[in-house]
Amino acid sequence: MAVVETELPRVLMIILVVILILLGTVGNLSIILVISLTKDLWTTTNTFIINLAIADLFVTIIVDPYNVVGIHTDQYLLDHPVQCEVVGSICVITCSVSLATVAAISFNRYLFVCHNPLHDRIFTKKWCGVIVVCLWLYGGLVDVPLHFGWGSHGYDLKTMGCTYDRAHTYGYTLYLLL
Repeated sequence: MAVVETELPRVLMIILVVILILLGTVGNLSIILVISLTKDLWTTTNTFIINLAIADLFVTIIVDPYNVVGIHTDQYLLDHPVQCEVVGSICVITCSVSLATVAAISFNRYLFVCHNPLHDRIFTKKWCGVIVVCLWLYGGLVDVPLHFGWGSHGYDLKTMGCTYDRAHTYGYTLYLLL
């Protein structure tokens, strides 16, 4: 009876994460496909929407399946530290890019509504491309300190996944938040 009680939460978590993987992947691919195939939707703002969908796809296609593996078999991630490091980096980079892209969309919409002439000067196709590249560079810069011992990649027992431990180094967590 005790084995069944301890396995049930794991099974339910795996089912939930798999459902989220499927919904997230289908949803983000749909967004990319619809915007790409509909010429009227080729706007500078939708450049950021596509960037957000791409960043989120990395999470649903790469990071989340490793979380399923970690939930199912704790030891697998401990036995494969390089995979854990790579997945941790992908998680930190893409989640940082995702959050920064949401901030860029918010700033874009603010300027569009409140300062339209300035919006039109800043958010040209060229500058939107530059901003998207900068968002990915930012994601990489957020991840770099983890590879030099600030913060901690590796296996997180609380989440059964490969990520950084926000409680390990508060300085890095503050850096990440800023």
